[in-house]
Amino acid sequence: MGALAAGEMDAWLRQGGLVVTASERAARALVSTFHRARQAEGLTAWAAPNIQDWNSFVRSAWAARTLDGRL
Repeated sequence: MGALAAGEMDAWLRQGGLVVTASERAARALVSTFHRARQAEGLTAWAAPNIQDWNSFVRSAWAARTLDGRL
């Protein structure tokens, strides 16, 4: 999916979309931004965004597609 504007990414995440970042630090920053935006809207509860760093994404995708961990 190419680069998204901040508003588009926020809408994507609110709809349950997945965002994969290049690093853990970038994922943490994006999660924090998402939570701050919900707080600024006056919400007291919301679903956690589906944001993963690349390594975590690959590991979870691999685990979801293999039965015994082998190729």
